[in-house]
Amino acid sequence: MGNTKDGRTVAEKLIKLYLVLIPVLVAVAAVLAIQAFSARGLFGYSARIVLSASMEKNSATDTEEYEIGPIPARSVVFIRLVPAEEGAREAFYAGLREGDVLTFVYRVMGGEVTVTHRVRGIERRGEGYVITLRGDNGASVGSQVINTADPAGGYVVGKVVCCSHALGVCVCILRDPLFLLSAVILVLAAALLYAILWESDPPPFGRGPFKGGKDEK
Repeated sequence: MGNTKDGRTVAEKLIKLYLVLIPVLVAVAAVLAIQAFSARGLFGYSARIVLSASMEKNSATDTEEYEIGPIPARSVVFIRLVPAEEGAREAFYAGLREGDVLTFVYRVMGGEVTVTHRVRGIERRGEGYVITLRGDNGASVGSQVINTADPAGGYVVGKVVCCSHALGVCVCILRDPLFLLSAVILVLAAALLYAILWESDPPPFGRGPFKGGKDEK
């Protein structure tokens, strides 16, 4: 019976250790998944974190009639990517309306910046579309103009279809290397302390939760 008891005890300890580690592992996996989703996309969709306050609510901007409202800083936005196929791409741009929110790469002063702003005007011009975009927050922020027929000034990544501030804040916290390192160290220290206390004789907190009131024979 001794070997059976020892085997069961080891298995119980491993199960308890895994239960402690699972939340940390899930958090790390979620961050890695969102980062991969942001970089490569999946099934025509992608996700990005909006770090600036340019799309936050402003009393001078009325967004109630639009599908996507103001976007607070550190929100995650889910994006329907511009299709690669020519016919589908044309349909994508033809379906855009004033008030839609786009994520785009804007080229200015020899550099590139990824921006998420609202469409303020769109018109067909030649072989493409000229799209004027501006953030909801602050009249001092200028407009950006994207000509889909001439990507030298920038190009559209996709249309925002959903956003979540709470999820974005969680992702920003979880992907902080210092937070992840601290969480892993804390969990491992707690698991080690638990294992040490479990082995003490007599146990400092009474018998383990899996042990009966009497010793097995």
